[in-house]
Amino acid sequence: ELLVVIAIIAVLASMLLPALSKARQKAQCIKCLSNFKEIVNGALQYTMDNEDYFFPYRETNLHPKVGVESFWYGSEASEGYLSPYLQNKHPIGYRYKYAAFMACPATPLPADKSSTYTLGYSATISTHSSGTWTIRGKVTQFSMPSRTCIFGDSQKGSAQVWADYLGTGWGIPHGDSANFAFCDGHAATVPHHKVPNRSADSRNLNVPFWGAIIGTGSYSIRYPDVERF
Repeated sequence: ELLVVIAIIAVLASMLLPALSKARQKAQCIKCLSNFKEIVNGALQYTMDNEDYFFPYRETNLHPKVGVESFWYGSEASEGYLSPYLQNKHPIGYRYKYAAFMACPATPLPADKSSTYTLGYSATISTHSSGTWTIRGKVTQFSMPSRTCIFGDSQKGSAQVWADYLGTGWGIPHGDSANFAFCDGHAATVPHHKVPNRSADSRNLNVPFWGAIIGTGSYSIRYPDVERF
């Protein structure tokens, strides 16, 4: 009888574990989306205070110490562009074995269990029209703000996302999907195959998702975008 009970428990466990795993993945995805909504709203508050401009990825002029670079995810209010809005004490989206702040819970730590960046800032926003770190996008330039990605799940420990999946690209920690935050303040889960991938087609850079702008230039909108998600 004991063996029968053990067998029944084993069968029930085999049925419940997949459901529990899916519930855990869903909870991680929801938490990640919540983080993105808060981060992108902080970014939009920054634009309101800075003539509609987004911040660069990095810069040396903001840090109180001469010659030290500041990054968008900075850990102190005196050095991070979003820190005054989010009041973070750790780098945004940075996960390590002791603490994390708004990091994606679904992105695993590396093998040495040290640290990794889990969220990225869109390269076509931070380096928008000149290829330098200090020239950045402007909210009013984007052709379709509700479909323009500002932040997304990153890969390879990067704090940046980019249209070329085989390069910096984006991460897909939520099954075969990634979370993104958009220029109108909303966040959404996007299946991997629906993210415009420049690796597959070079025209996928000049679409609203990657910050195509109104007008002319290397990042202008040249190709009609389709409803992908």
